[in-house]
Formats: sequence, C-alpha cells, structure tokens
Amino acid sequence: MRDLIKRFSKDPMIFAVIIFGGIISISVLWYFAIYESLSEEYQTSYQSREQLSEEVQNIRRLENELGALQKDWDNVNDEFEMVIETIPDKRLFDSVTDFLYSLIINHGLKVKDFSPSNVAIEKKKILIPDTGDEVTVEKIPIDITLRGSFIDLGQLMESMLKGKYRFTASNIEVTQVNKTSTQSIKFISYAYFRSGMVNKTLKKNKATVFN
Repeated sequence: MRDLIKRFSKDPMIFAVIIFGGIISISVLWYFAIYESLSEEYQTSYQSREQLSEEVQNIRRLENELGALQKDWDNVNDEFEMVIETIPDKRLFDSVTDFLYSLIINHGLKVKDFSPSNVAIEKKKILIPDTGDEVTVEKIPIDITLRGSFIDLGQLMESMLKGKYRFTASNIEVTQVNKTSTQSIKFISYAYFRSGMVNKTLKKNKATVFN
C-alpha cells in the first residue's frame, strides 16, 4: 500500500487520472440511477399537471354553460307556469263560456250562433316532476257566428288575448252583409281547461309537457 502511494506521489498524472475516472464513474452512476429516474417522474408529473389544469378549465367552462342553461330553463319554466295558471279548471266550463259570450256582447257584436263543443279536439298531459302529479289540459272549440263591424271584431280579439281566461281563434271569415256597414263574422274560438291539480301545487313546482 505504501509502495502504491509512493508511486502515485512520484507520478501525479496517474493519480489525477484515477481520481477523474472515479468522479466520472460516480457521475454516470448518479445519472442512470437517480437523475434519469427523477427526470422521468418530473415529466410524468408535469404532463399530469397540464392535463389536470386543462380538465379544470373544461369543468369551469361547463359550469358556466350549465349555469346559463339552468337560468334559461328556470325562466322558461316560470313562463310556462304562468301560462298554466291562466288556464281555468274544467269545472268552470260554463263560467268560461259565459264570460266569452258576455265579452262578445260588450263589444257591440250580435250573436247569431254560439256553440261550445262537448269534446276536446286536443289533450296534453303535464307532469310535475317534484310531486309526480299530472295536469290534463284540454282544447275545446266553440263555433261562433256574429254580426257587427270589423273594428268591433278586432277589439274583441284583443280582449280575448288580454282576458283572465285563455282563448285563441282561427278560421275567421268576414262577409259583407248587403250594402250596409255590418259584416257577418264566423270563426272558431278555442278555450283551454285543465284538470287534476290545484293552483298551490302549480306555484311550487316546475312543469314538463309530454304528449
């Protein structure tokens, strides 16, 4: 051992080469054993972080979109509930038809024929998801023939739209009577009725329509 040390002392170049070789060996060992493994873990962690960040951004975007959709949906439901609440119960059938008849008279029109049908031409069921309750909405036609002016008819139609009950009209025919200012007016009015639910339930729940 002493001889080896003396030899290194006499020849520093060999000693330096051995020291340098040892450092290189240790560095190579550290690179393959530690650094490369840490580098791979870092790359994996970086990619995972980037993917997670992208997913978070997508979730936030979806939350914003869902929030807007929920707001629109709530507005539509609120408007729909308001429409449902204007539809009278079918037990008020006579009161509704009497109201329309009086409305016609009050607008200066003479009634020649007023014939409510006993059969609905259309029915829809409305499901209230929170309670499972159903409302049936029926559309019942009323054949009407009148005498009067076109102006009075226009005012009547406007009052039907703004009245406390829901009415619509179609198949309007206006015919001049001889040479007078009076017209013969024929049209079908549709009255809407519901059954199966009370107003309190409607106000507390959202509604969905299905055929």
